[in-house]
Amino acid sequence: MIGASQRTAMLVIGTALVAGLVGGAAFDRYVLLPKRVEAFRQQRNARPSPAEMQQRFLDRMTKDLGLSDAQRTGMAAIYTRQGAAMDSLQRLMRPVYDSVYKAGRAEVDSLLSPEQRTKLAELRKQRRGRGGPGGPGGSGGPRGGDTTRR
Repeated sequence: MIGASQRTAMLVIGTALVAGLVGGAAFDRYVLLPKRVEAFRQQRNARPSPAEMQQRFLDRMTKDLGLSDAQRTGMAAIYTRQGAAMDSLQRLMRPVYDSVYKAGRAEVDSLLSPEQRTKLAELRKQRRGRGGPGGPGGSGGPRGGDTTRR
């Protein structure tokens, strides 16, 4: 049979255990989790520069293909020229893309009632804030982005 002092000791230990679990869970939920979520968001939204992406690609190709220094240098030159050509092409095509996008958006808006247009504008604004297409780092375009904000 358990004595009163043993029962009290078990009750104190049990209470301390439950309090520790609750306190630990609360600390994790309200202190640690927000920090982890913010770090994840920053990492997700941090886009490497084109130079960093090229460096990573060349590092991977050097490792996977066993490139020599001369091959790596040649690939770097090719990708630098290709990147410049792609940037130039994108600058030329951007106005065309924007006009096609705006025309399609105007057509969609013409089908909607004023209330629906207002609601759609709110949905687009929410989506931009979440980082989806059209949001921070998003691609814009027909999946809901607003290219006029760029």
